[in-house]
Amino acid sequence: MAAPVPWVHAQVAASWPVVDDEPRASRGHGDGHGWLTVRVSPGAEQRYESWTLGATMPSGTVIVAEHSADGRRGLAYVMEKTTTWSYAIVDAAGLVISADVSLCKRCHQDAVSDELFGPPRRESQ
Repeated sequence: MAAPVPWVHAQVAASWPVVDDEPRASRGHGDGHGWLTVRVSPGAEQRYESWTLGATMPSGTVIVAEHSADGRRGLAYVMEKTTTWSYAIVDAAGLVISADVSLCKRCHQDAVSDELFGPPRRESQ
């Protein structure tokens, strides 16, 4: 197995816009425990936040699902769009530990549009 390599956006992704009002329970990734914070590359947050059927993201969009548990940073699940989406898992040190993430691709093919589920829907007041 090849040694992990640094993720190209590791140093800047932590400053990208957060698209959730607060961390949400991590149900679809990893072991399902802990919390999830979703970040998107600058300029894509408004499109992500208003996600609807038939929507698409532009090439260059990166979406990061950061995980944490017990106050510690965990894995980040990354989607990056060129002409299609690629997936990776990045550890807390910013190293790509898996770039062959067929399970991610299979699940995201069932998403609302363009392999994205979008943000959680807010309850009406």
